[in-house]
Amino acid sequence: MLLDDFLERYHRSAVSRGLRRRSIRGAKEDFRRIARDLGVKRLVELTPQAMQQWVERCELKAVTLRSRLKNAGSVFAKPSLHSLGMVDVPNPFANLVKPKVDREPFAAPPRAWIQELMRQGIEGLTGEPRLGFVLALGAGLRWGEITSLNWENVQPGSVRIAAEKAAEDALFRSANGFEGFWRQPEVKVL
Repeated sequence: MLLDDFLERYHRSAVSRGLRRRSIRGAKEDFRRIARDLGVKRLVELTPQAMQQWVERCELKAVTLRSRLKNAGSVFAKPSLHSLGMVDVPNPFANLVKPKVDREPFAAPPRAWIQELMRQGIEGLTGEPRLGFVLALGAGLRWGEITSLNWENVQPGSVRIAAEKAAEDALFRSANGFEGFWRQPEVKVL
C-alpha cells in the first residue's frame, strides 16, 4: 500500500472517530516529513530498522525529534489501526531508542525584579483589569480562564474552571468583539 493511500484512509478514520483536525493534520505532516527523509513510498518500506537509522542520523533537536516521532507514530496507534482494519500491521515507531532531551537551565529574572513588576501592576491598574491581574498572579489563571469565570465557578474555598469552557468563551469573545472583562451572567428562570 502506498503511504499516501494509507494516510488518506487514516484521515477518514480519524475524522470519523472525532479526533481534532489539528491533531490529524499534525500527525500526517510529521509522518510525511519522516517518510520523505527516509525516501520511502510504500508502507512495507517503513521498517523499525529504517526508522532507528533515521533517528540516529537525524539532526533535529532532541525535543523536536521526540515530538515529531510522537505525532507521526499516532498514525499507528492501536485505535487507528483497528478502525482501518489493519490490526496485523507492525508499528515502526513502537520500540525506537529516542535521544534524551537536554534540559537547558532556565535563567529566571531576579526575585526583586519580579516583586517590583507585581507591585507596579497592582498599583497601576484599577477596576476589572486589576482584579484580572491579581487573579493571574494569585491563582495562576490565564486570560481565557479569567474572562470565562462566572459565579457558578466559585465554590467555598475553590474556583472551578473547565478548559473547554475557557476555550469556548475565548472563541465567542473573538467572534463577537470584546465587550468587557466579565461575561454577562446567565439568568435562570425558575
